[in-house]
Amino acid sequence: MGLYKSQPKIFSLASQIEQNNSQKLHLKGLVGSAGSVIAASVYSSSNNSHLFILNDKEEHRMVQEILGQAARVVPVPVHTLRDKQNPSRRPQM
Repeated sequence: MGLYKSQPKIFSLASQIEQNNSQKLHLKGLVGSAGSVIAASVYSSSNNSHLFILNDKEEHRMVQEILGQAARVVPVPVHTLRDKQNPSRRPQM
């Protein structure tokens, strides 16, 4: 992960998040475990808490595996994020 974390785009993303802690970002077009690696890289280069909405339990496991057991990674079932008025619609991030 060290190599990935040192990439300019990851560094830029982590810096943007650090400067504005209420910023919402949506990353699209990621393939394979890229989302997990990016989440773990951003998390490990910061002292702040972050909320990452990943696609499934496998991505959660991957982030936990990358960061190790010392990191506090809490899975939140996607159904808890659904709009109560329109359950089929995901909240806009």
